[in-house]
Amino acid sequence: MFDPLFVRAGILWSEIIDYIESASGNLATALESYTATQLIRNPQLDPGQRKLLIHRFAIEGKVADKTPLEIFVDTRTDLSPADRQLLTSWQRS
Repeated sequence: MFDPLFVRAGILWSEIIDYIESASGNLATALESYTATQLIRNPQLDPGQRKLLIHRFAIEGKVADKTPLEIFVDTRTDLSPADRQLLTSWQRS
């Protein structure tokens, strides 16, 4: 049986990725820019590595002065304090 924290982390991570993939405006522009920059630096990335770029963008990318992860947390008023703590701990990892 899986630890409930791992299950919740997986759900939250999927929600973050969905949020980024469906983004528009500044977040979408920042994702395109981040991806283009990474592909210029590493043109030989295989399809699996390219797919992971969105995961890296979630934590490393910047939109103005925030990461996509921070923006996600800010927009999700329904998150519990435990979920917020879990998400912000990823930023520090």
